[in-house]
Amino acid sequence: MLRAIAVFLLWTILALGARGVGAAEIWHVKCLDRDGHSLAVKAVSSEGVTLDVKALATDDPSILDVKALAPGGQLLPIKVLPNPGQSYDDVKAVHDKQHEVPIKAFTGKGVTLAVKAISNPESGGYELRCLPADGAQLPLKAISPEGKVFDIVGIRELDGQENLEVEVLAHVKAVPQR
Repeated sequence: MLRAIAVFLLWTILALGARGVGAAEIWHVKCLDRDGHSLAVKAVSSEGVTLDVKALATDDPSILDVKALAPGGQLLPIKVLPNPGQSYDDVKAVHDKQHEVPIKAFTGKGVTLAVKAISNPESGGYELRCLPADGAQLPLKAISPEGKVFDIVGIRELDGQENLEVEVLAHVKAVPQR
């Protein structure tokens, strides 16, 4: 049932041209495991509702917005949020302070992996990774319908801030691979 709703929402967004986004401008967001398989990446609420995570074209072709597709066609921004006292910061879809939805990856074996942000002192931003129990750090990628691949990262931005009522460390974006 939830998958049918997600498909309906995606088609609605395409049909209405959500902010000028066309079919070729919606990219899949995946976690790549060590065997080369891609893992589904979703926002998962505490009630168990899953939201698709997609990368959407912007006016700048070298950067894509990463959003969760919520019911009613709403696009929730995905942000890096502080996780005090922990090694990694949180990655969540944010509606407001009471509605922060964690981002997770799912293996084909039913295992759920946390998606976290790791500070990168060289870039001043964050690398987003899936964290399996063995301590590995698996990369997140945006994949276009034509097969192009971008890295998913956290970028500190001063302009374009949404009024989210939460402390945001970085905005999650897809950028060309380094």
